[in-house]
Amino acid sequence: MYKAADFKPWANFRDPLSKHPRHAKISRNLWHTTGESWERWAESLAKYYGLCAMIEDEINDLLAFLDKANLAENTIVILCRAVKNAPPAAL
Repeated sequence: MYKAADFKPWANFRDPLSKHPRHAKISRNLWHTTGESWERWAESLAKYYGLCAMIEDEINDLLAFLDKANLAENTIVILCRAVKNAPPAAL
């Protein structure tokens, strides 16, 4: 669906955050990924975008089903995230 080559390096990818507060640097290092290459990041981005597209498709399927079953008017769909092992700064 998405390819790593589709993603060009961000202008701030190697920004040392020297003009940002200390907590920005700490947050950036939570996952210990500051030494990763852009190619590695692009692979992750491609997978993440694909995952987001899959979730969007599933939500659209659910909403279409609710419409077809005449349940959409009486149904509330709530989307939330649950991250079991996320560090506190990511919540």
